[in-house]
Amino acid sequence: MVPCRPVSDKSLGQRSEAGWVRCILAGVPPADRPLPVDRPTAWHVAEHSVHAPESREILFRYYTEVSDRFFGHATPPEDLATGFAAQDSTGLAAPGGSFHLAWADGGDGPEAVGCAGVELAPDAPEPTAELRRVFVEPAFRGRGVASALLEAAEAAARGLGAVVVRLDTRHDLVEALALYARRGYVDVPAFNEDRYAQRWLALRL
Repeated sequence: MVPCRPVSDKSLGQRSEAGWVRCILAGVPPADRPLPVDRPTAWHVAEHSVHAPESREILFRYYTEVSDRFFGHATPPEDLATGFAAQDSTGLAAPGGSFHLAWADGGDGPEAVGCAGVELAPDAPEPTAELRRVFVEPAFRGRGVASALLEAAEAAARGLGAVVVRLDTRHDLVEALALYARRGYVDVPAFNEDRYAQRWLALRL
């Protein structure tokens, strides 16, 4: 991974954020080029700052995959930089949110291979947390990593006082939909007007 530092000064705006994204483009494998299958199998999940460089890098890989799948082809680098710069994950931090990373244990040290966050929803009729940014690197899927991330996020939601976890997703994210169904999430009426949202799900904790 190339040594890039995210910009934390919001006054610099999206242009600086986009520049940081361009810096990491060379070191982040696109979603259509999975990590090698010989990656280590040991992994663990832990809460981590959403503002940390490794969090930003895994969030970029998440954004790359959902963008590529939506459009049906690899997203041009400049479009990735611009789109990712417009993403707001700041709510996935205390006091109203929480962010978690899945770490693979390798010879070169731990590497982030998945993420999930929750954020309290201010507009819900009862204490509710929104599940956001759920992602696992392709090479680590099917190993229980996503379930462990959801368990951590749901536990964090309880700690924030939520009695419901809700999320929005798309029809083409079939693996995620299957995972949510296995964990007991059910369809609910739309609770936002996100242009990319096609399904709205919720789980009572």
